Amino acid sequence: MNPDVYWDDRQQSLVLAGGKLIKVGDAIMLGGSTYTGLQGQLNWTTFPDKTCDLTHIWIANSIS
Repeated sequence: MNPDVYWDDRQQSLVLAGGKLIKVGDAIMLGGSTYTGLQGQLNWTTFPDKTCDLTHIWIANSIS
């Protein structure tokens, strides 16, 4: 949900603020918590694909 973090199809990587790349298969640790509120209150940068299960949402606030 952070506009500074986005998926790059060309590089097949998640691009973090500062230009760091996380590629599929990389080990990462996400800090954050589950979200239990109404989905309509979320401010998505890009709304998830319609096939995604939105009954379990994790909001990451840090990646290491």
